[in-house]
Amino acid sequence: GKVIAAHLALRGLDVAIAARSVSERDVTPYPGTIHATAALIESLGGGVIQLGIDPEQRTQVTNSLASLETVQAVGPGPDERSLNIEAASARHALVDVMQAMNAAALEVETVRILEPNLESVFLRFTGRRLRD
Repeated sequence: GKVIAAHLALRGLDVAIAARSVSERDVTPYPGTIHATAALIESLGGGVIQLGIDPEQRTQVTNSLASLETVQAVGPGPDERSLNIEAASARHALVDVMQAMNAAALEVETVRILEPNLESVFLRFTGRRLRD
């Protein structure tokens, strides 16, 4: 399971994990814990950069960022003043995003890195929020 999760995370996919044990002291035939697996997946990257922007620059920002190698997709954020930027590693892509914004003289109002969670996995595969 850990190898499959790591492989999927390296491909930039969101991964949900579950376990029978949370402690090394639990008696199971398998080594490791859910915490070790989660740490491995986190170290491989993933997530979304939520960028606060000037709505008048939305098209220019989208075009500037969509061509970056570290960016998988650029889409609308939760409101008109934001964009969601998907990347295999949001933390690594952030440097490229900020450099591209600076090079194009585009304003950045806010930056957030959203780590993958159950809500984002469900939304990605169903197109709906958990509580819709």
